[in-house]
Amino acid sequence: MNRLLKTFGFLVAVLMVGTLMMGAAPSPPGGSAAATQTSFNQSSPFAYTQVCDKVRQWIPLAPYAISVTDTLADSAITVHNIGGGTPNVTNLNSSAVSGLLMDTDANDSVSVPWILPGDIDLAQPIYLRLLFAESSSTAGSAGFSTQYLVVTTGTTAIAAQSTTTGVTDGDEIATSTTGYAVQWTNATTIAASTFSGTPGQDLIIWELSNQFTTVTDSYWIGLRIDYSRRYLGCGVGM
Repeated sequence: MNRLLKTFGFLVAVLMVGTLMMGAAPSPPGGSAAATQTSFNQSSPFAYTQVCDKVRQWIPLAPYAISVTDTLADSAITVHNIGGGTPNVTNLNSSAVSGLLMDTDANDSVSVPWILPGDIDLAQPIYLRLLFAESSSTAGSAGFSTQYLVVTTGTTAIAAQSTTTGVTDGDEIATSTTGYAVQWTNATTIAASTFSGTPGQDLIIWELSNQFTTVTDSYWIGLRIDYSRRYLGCGVGM
């Protein structure tokens, strides 16, 4: 009997590995494609009371540390992000914290690749927020607009991000009148079931474009992505 159970367990493991190698979404041994955020919550008292059914991921938008030594007296070196408007990688208020200086309304942008997490429930909305600061003490507002490209690995060519289907951009948020005060933008919502890629394998490339009113700049520090899980774990990539 023990030998039979061991053999069965071995076959299950082989099937799981083979399935993952063929590109299926990662899942627990007893998981299925029908798993959802709701079934996760209802799976046990532990899942309902002790495990977050929503996950937050953080993506920094500029390197943590860049040091460029200018050895030529007549040269000027500026580090740029390669997005629209080539926003500068900037030291925020002499803090040694870097961010992207977005100083042209609706022109400066950055593109961010995001692998669909292995535990995501794509039938639930996804939320995007930016952590930012702006330099002035003038009352104004700031936010961002969103476009995306769905990339099926092995099939889709990397290209410009131009799709807005399912996107509801958050309103611009009132900025602090304290210069360089750190704030979160309002959330941009990606509607439920907008994407149909394979979790843990395919990816979304976000293009985020700067928006502001009255103020003259916005320093982007990082992107927060909130999504709903249907499994516990399963990783962010294959």
